[in-house]
Amino acid sequence: MASKARSKTDSDRRLKIQELTETAALLKLEGKDRSDYIRQKLEEWELEEKTQNEHELAMERERQATERAKIAQESETARTVADSQPTSPASIQGSSNSPPNIPFEHFDEKSESVEVYLTGFEEVAHYYSLPRDKWYFRLVQCLRGKAYEAYLKLPSFQRDDYEALKEALLVQFELTAESCYKKF
Repeated sequence: MASKARSKTDSDRRLKIQELTETAALLKLEGKDRSDYIRQKLEEWELEEKTQNEHELAMERERQATERAKIAQESETARTVADSQPTSPASIQGSSNSPPNIPFEHFDEKSESVEVYLTGFEEVAHYYSLPRDKWYFRLVQCLRGKAYEAYLKLPSFQRDDYEALKEALLVQFELTAESCYKKF
Protein backbone atom coordinates (compact mmCIF):
# COMPACT_ATOMS: atom_id res chain seq x y z
CA MET A 1 0.00 0.00 0.00
CA ALA A 2 2.82 2.40 0.88
CA SER A 3 4.66 1.57 -2.36
CA LYS A 4 1.51 2.37 -4.38
CA ALA A 5 1.20 5.72 -2.62
CA ARG A 6 4.91 6.40 -3.17
CA SER A 7 4.72 5.54 -6.90
CA LYS A 8 1.63 7.76 -7.27
CA THR A 9 3.46 10.58 -5.49
CA ASP A 10 6.54 10.05 -7.71
CA SER A 11 4.36 10.03 -10.80
CA ASP A 12 2.54 13.19 -9.65
CA ARG A 13 5.89 14.83 -8.91
CA ARG A 14 7.24 14.02 -12.40
CA LEU A 15 4.08 15.44 -13.96
CA LYS A 16 4.35 18.58 -11.85
CA ILE A 17 8.02 19.05 -12.85
CA GLN A 18 7.07 18.64 -16.50
CA GLU A 19 4.23 21.16 -16.09
CA LEU A 20 6.54 23.64 -14.32
CA THR A 21 9.21 23.18 -17.03
CA GLU A 22 6.65 24.01 -19.70
CA THR A 23 5.44 27.03 -17.73
CA ALA A 24 9.04 28.23 -17.28
CA ALA A 25 9.56 27.91 -21.06
CA LEU A 26 6.41 29.95 -21.71
CA LEU A 27 7.72 32.58 -19.30
CA LYS A 28 11.01 32.47 -21.27
CA LEU A 29 13.05 31.70 -18.16
CA GLU A 30 16.56 30.38 -18.83
CA GLY A 31 19.35 28.80 -16.81
CA LYS A 32 19.45 29.52 -13.08
CA ASP A 33 16.20 31.54 -13.17
CA ARG A 34 14.44 28.59 -14.75
CA SER A 35 15.77 26.04 -12.23
CA ASP A 36 15.06 28.42 -9.29
CA TYR A 37 11.50 28.94 -10.55
CA ILE A 38 10.90 25.20 -10.93
CA ARG A 39 12.47 24.43 -7.51
CA GLN A 40 10.42 27.16 -5.75
CA LYS A 41 7.13 26.16 -7.38
CA LEU A 42 7.85 22.48 -6.76
CA GLU A 43 8.52 23.17 -3.05
CA GLU A 44 5.28 25.17 -2.82
CA TRP A 45 3.38 22.36 -4.52
CA GLU A 46 4.96 19.70 -2.24
CA LEU A 47 4.11 21.77 0.85
CA GLU A 48 0.55 22.15 -0.39
CA GLU A 49 0.33 18.40 -1.08
CA LYS A 50 1.75 17.59 2.36
CA THR A 51 -0.71 19.95 4.05
CA GLN A 52 -3.59 18.47 2.08
CA ASN A 53 -2.49 14.91 2.92
CA GLU A 54 -2.17 15.78 6.61
CA HIS A 55 -5.61 17.36 6.53
CA GLU A 56 -7.09 14.28 4.85
CA LEU A 57 -5.35 12.04 7.37
CA ALA A 58 -6.68 14.15 10.26
CA MET A 59 -10.18 14.03 8.79
CA GLU A 60 -9.92 10.24 8.43
CA ARG A 61 -8.76 9.90 12.04
CA GLU A 62 -11.65 12.10 13.17
CA ARG A 63 -14.09 10.03 11.12
CA GLN A 64 -12.73 6.83 12.65
CA ALA A 65 -12.91 8.30 16.17
CA THR A 66 -16.49 9.38 15.53
CA GLU A 67 -17.30 5.92 14.22
CA ARG A 68 -15.72 4.29 17.29
CA ALA A 69 -17.67 6.62 19.58
CA LYS A 70 -20.87 5.82 17.71
CA ILE A 71 -20.22 2.09 18.01
CA ALA A 72 -19.43 2.47 21.72
CA GLN A 73 -22.64 4.47 22.23
CA GLU A 74 -24.70 1.87 20.36
CA SER A 75 -23.07 -0.87 22.39
CA GLU A 76 -23.82 0.98 25.64
CA THR A 77 -27.41 1.59 24.53
CA ALA A 78 -27.83 -2.08 23.68
CA ARG A 79 -26.36 -3.05 27.05
CA THR A 80 -28.71 -0.64 28.85
CA VAL A 81 -31.72 -1.98 26.96
CA ALA A 82 -30.67 -5.56 27.68
CA ASP A 83 -30.20 -4.74 31.36
CA SER A 84 -33.64 -3.13 31.57
CA GLN A 85 -35.45 -6.05 29.91
CA PRO A 86 -37.27 -8.28 32.36
CA THR A 87 -35.67 -11.65 32.62
CA SER A 88 -37.56 -14.87 32.23
CA PRO A 89 -37.65 -17.41 35.04
CA ALA A 90 -35.40 -19.74 33.03
CA SER A 91 -32.69 -17.12 32.69
CA ILE A 92 -32.47 -16.16 36.34
CA GLN A 93 -29.06 -17.03 37.72
CA GLY A 94 -27.94 -16.93 41.31
CA SER A 95 -26.61 -18.99 44.12
CA SER A 96 -28.97 -20.73 46.49
CA ASN A 97 -27.80 -18.36 49.25
CA SER A 98 -28.66 -15.12 47.45
CA PRO A 99 -32.01 -14.22 45.95
CA PRO A 100 -32.12 -14.12 42.15
CA ASN A 101 -32.20 -10.81 40.32
CA ILE A 102 -35.94 -10.28 39.83
CA PRO A 103 -37.30 -6.96 38.52
CA PHE A 104 -39.47 -5.82 41.46
CA GLU A 105 -40.66 -2.22 41.36
CA HIS A 106 -40.34 -0.03 44.45
CA PHE A 107 -43.59 0.64 46.31
CA ASP A 108 -44.79 4.21 45.82
CA GLU A 109 -47.42 5.00 48.43
CA LYS A 110 -48.43 8.18 46.57
CA SER A 111 -49.46 6.47 43.36
CA GLU A 112 -50.53 2.98 44.36
CA SER A 113 -52.41 1.22 47.13
CA VAL A 114 -50.46 -1.17 49.31
CA GLU A 115 -53.00 -3.93 48.61
CA VAL A 116 -52.51 -3.61 44.84
CA TYR A 117 -48.73 -3.49 45.27
CA LEU A 118 -48.66 -6.61 47.48
CA THR A 119 -50.86 -8.51 45.01
CA GLY A 120 -48.51 -7.58 42.16
CA PHE A 121 -45.46 -8.42 44.27
CA GLU A 122 -46.83 -11.88 45.04
CA GLU A 123 -47.68 -12.51 41.37
CA VAL A 124 -44.15 -11.61 40.28
CA ALA A 125 -42.65 -13.73 43.08
CA HIS A 126 -44.77 -16.71 41.98
CA TYR A 127 -43.94 -16.15 38.30
CA TYR A 128 -40.22 -16.20 39.02
CA SER A 129 -40.57 -19.09 41.47
CA LEU A 130 -38.99 -17.07 44.26
CA PRO A 131 -38.94 -19.24 47.39
CA ARG A 132 -41.50 -17.94 49.88
CA ASP A 133 -38.85 -17.67 52.60
CA LYS A 134 -37.12 -15.00 50.44
CA TRP A 135 -40.23 -12.89 49.90
CA TYR A 136 -39.78 -10.73 53.02
CA PHE A 137 -36.19 -9.94 52.02
CA ARG A 138 -37.16 -8.86 48.50
CA LEU A 139 -40.20 -6.91 49.74
CA VAL A 140 -38.12 -4.97 52.27
CA GLN A 141 -35.78 -3.91 49.44
CA CYS A 142 -38.77 -2.37 47.65
CA LEU A 143 -40.11 -0.37 50.60
CA ARG A 144 -39.63 3.35 51.11
CA GLY A 145 -40.95 5.97 53.52
CA LYS A 146 -44.01 5.03 55.55
CA ALA A 147 -43.92 1.45 54.25
CA TYR A 148 -40.32 0.98 55.40
CA GLU A 149 -41.26 2.43 58.79
CA ALA A 150 -43.82 -0.38 59.13
CA TYR A 151 -41.01 -2.89 58.65
CA LEU A 152 -38.84 -1.14 61.24
CA LYS A 153 -41.67 -1.27 63.79
CA LEU A 154 -41.79 -5.07 63.60
CA PRO A 155 -40.16 -6.95 66.48
CA SER A 156 -36.86 -8.48 65.39
CA PHE A 157 -38.22 -12.05 65.56
CA GLN A 158 -40.88 -11.12 62.95
CA ARG A 159 -38.63 -9.25 60.53
CA ASP A 160 -38.07 -12.35 58.41
CA ASP A 161 -41.76 -13.31 58.28
CA TYR A 162 -43.48 -12.20 55.06
CA GLU A 163 -47.01 -12.58 56.46
CA ALA A 164 -46.12 -10.48 59.53
CA LEU A 165 -44.61 -7.81 57.28
CA LYS A 166 -47.66 -7.86 55.01
CA GLU A 167 -49.97 -7.45 58.00
CA ALA A 168 -47.82 -4.61 59.38
CA LEU A 169 -48.06 -2.82 56.01
CA LEU A 170 -51.83 -3.20 55.93
CA VAL A 171 -52.06 -1.81 59.47
CA GLN A 172 -49.69 1.06 58.64
CA PHE A 173 -51.88 2.04 55.70
CA GLU A 174 -55.09 1.38 57.66
CA LEU A 175 -56.30 -1.42 55.43
CA THR A 176 -57.27 -3.99 58.05
CA ALA A 177 -60.78 -5.45 58.27
CA GLU A 178 -61.45 -3.28 61.31
CA SER A 179 -60.40 -0.04 59.58
CA CYS A 180 -62.47 -0.91 56.50
CA TYR A 181 -65.48 -1.57 58.76
CA LYS A 182 -65.02 1.86 60.38
CA LYS A 183 -64.89 3.58 56.98
CA PHE A 184 -68.20 2.08 55.87
